Amino acid sequence: MKIMINSEGIVSSSGMLAFLADRFNVRLREELATEGLCYLLQEYPEARNAVIEELATGSIDRGTRDGIAFISQARSAEDSWVVDLEGRMNERVYISIEGKLDARLQRSQPVEYVERLQDGGSLLFVCPSARIPRLREELQQRVRSRGVLERDSTWEPRTAGISWIALIRGRRLGITSWNSLLKLVRNESGEALPTLP
Repeated sequence: MKIMINSEGIVSSSGMLAFLADRFNVRLREELATEGLCYLLQEYPEARNAVIEELATGSIDRGTRDGIAFISQARSAEDSWVVDLEGRMNERVYISIEGKLDARLQRSQPVEYVERLQDGGSLLFVCPSARIPRLREELQQRVRSRGVLERDSTWEPRTAGISWIALIRGRRLGITSWNSLLKLVRNESGEALPTLP
């Protein structure tokens, strides 16, 4: 299997996902990309572990990290929002991943998604690299206006091409490119994964 997402976040014409998207006239390419990522996290323990190690905050203990499982199109009885990917243990959400290509933020994003997180949880937005500056500004404005931004917090670049901003209750909001996230998955998983760009 070959997943190809270029720097603009478009599923490449040389990959299997692009072939299937074109063949079946898939209009929801964001869902296709996040479902592909979910498959990797569910089927390849090395990929799952790499993503959890990078996205989990220090307050998430080893036992919880080991028990986290990813589900796609995640719903909650508490609200009506659908999150692309959630890393859960016993229905508690510790990690959320929201994929973006060209779609705008929904009115629920990111604040209502953050509210689902356990204290110390992380929400990561993944988008084309060219979109990061604009989306980062919009995300920060939304969490500030709703009072969930930690006082005086600013974006801090970290490893794996992810920038984080601190939120209240030990939670955090991150942003990265599709290429950076897939590179993390590939580099940390070695030969265990199918071919990734």
